[in-house]
Amino acid sequence: MPADFSLRWLFLYQPGRTLAGIVQALGRALICLEQEVFYLEISDLTPEEIILQTRKIQPDIIFTLDNLLNHPLQNYLEELLREINPCWYLCWFVDHPFGFNPHLIPKESSVIFCWDSAYLDQLKKFTKTERIYHLPLAGENNFKKKSTRAGWKVSFLGSLSYQNPFLDNLIFSCPDLSRLAKTYLEKAKELLSQDRLALAGEVLSAQAGDWYEKLAPGYQEVVKFALGYYADKQLRKALAEASPIRLTVFGDEGWRELGEKIDFQGAVDYSKRFEVYAGSELNLNLHQSQCRNGLNQRVYEVPLAGGFLITDFRPELERFDKKNWICYKSFQELKDLISYWLKKPSEREKKISSAQREVLSYHLYQHRAQEILKILKKERGRWVK
Repeated sequence: MPADFSLRWLFLYQPGRTLAGIVQALGRALICLEQEVFYLEISDLTPEEIILQTRKIQPDIIFTLDNLLNHPLQNYLEELLREINPCWYLCWFVDHPFGFNPHLIPKESSVIFCWDSAYLDQLKKFTKTERIYHLPLAGENNFKKKSTRAGWKVSFLGSLSYQNPFLDNLIFSCPDLSRLAKTYLEKAKELLSQDRLALAGEVLSAQAGDWYEKLAPGYQEVVKFALGYYADKQLRKALAEASPIRLTVFGDEGWRELGEKIDFQGAVDYSKRFEVYAGSELNLNLHQSQCRNGLNQRVYEVPLAGGFLITDFRPELERFDKKNWICYKSFQELKDLISYWLKKPSEREKKISSAQREVLSYHLYQHRAQEILKILKKERGRWVK
């Protein structure tokens, strides 16, 4: 359904399979709602070059993911908005927001969205603005379901050897933090469905000593995230080992260290991920620790591809129809669910259809685009033509 007003949008983005995919999907959804959309890939551009290109386009909205991924333009946002006045800056955090300098977002003429509701209050305090909204991730209905499976029994698609040099150095250069990371990992395995970043904070508060409590809140978030980053890799290995049958894995070369424990298929082009979901009898999901309440894209995309999903529980799943979703809260429960659902092909197809209907009804990028426009209309009624 077209919007009752039209805006000129400029998406500033950096390359990266997932983020670029979200940018393109949301852009297509806005075009369907009669919005005018432009894209500018900024990784090789200086702030001055970006400002020049933006001046030529004269957008009403500058839209970014994760606050430009710490591009130097972050320090020139006030200048950029003055150049294009009137223009608003929209930022959608789809990763842990405190890794991307939210304090540099201009307080005036900005609206912040976050995929995970757990961060909203922190963001309001940190940025000193009330224009912060929950906007979950979504899926895009652009995949044609195949009639047959490809023969993969139980699959997982995701990286294992992703690296963050800053966090690696933070953990392994500090013996106390290395010790705490291992303690936290054991607790995270036991309490898989809990807010794992909050759990990291509990471990740090109880065992780190005075140095942690003396840190500013923003730095405490970084240290908690470092523990979560360390544990996420280990938990993905535990996921593979929890499967009662050999897990088929699509991902980076880091998975090779598990050897014969898995059926390693190598990396898959981002555009081919739906084929993996559709071709597998069961698709496993394990959220990273930064998903405190929120959901990753796999929750939406697997049903849209016609795949069957077993996911770890996150609180925002409580807003969904429970009968459509299969969730686990421990690796033992995951093992039991895999064994059960491999034997129930007809019941799986029913679950796939009902979950797919729910996503199509409420969780496409077009729904998110409509929500963004609704919020903008409330914030800036003068834009309505």
